[in-house]
Amino acid sequence: QFGIFEQAAQSLAKVSMTRGGLKDYLKKVGLVKDEEKLSARAQNIMDEVSRLFEVGRGNNLPGVRGTAWAAFNAITEYADYFRPARNQNGDGGFNARAKSILFGSGANLKQKAWDEAVALVR
Repeated sequence: QFGIFEQAAQSLAKVSMTRGGLKDYLKKVGLVKDEEKLSARAQNIMDEVSRLFEVGRGNNLPGVRGTAWAAFNAITEYADYFRPARNQNGDGGFNARAKSILFGSGANLKQKAWDEAVALVR
């Protein structure tokens, strides 16, 4: 399974993506709605993911920058580190964030991001 993942990741790194392509990808993933004018919240999400697309962890490396792999990485980094999680335990949000990342809406977001990224190379 690691070999399959590696092939998919390498394929994603071969697909160039512009900022316009990133916006379309974020719409397909469901992070922003397909509207002419974005809400302030949607614009903030778009700005943060766009920033991560450019300078997120590893996304500025040659062969990664400006690719579908960088777009997928930007969404996973956003989901894991920047996306707000509801805190109902009074623990500073750690448990809520961990549950979301591993089993909840964060995990669902990352799976949708993967599915849509893989669809780009088909």
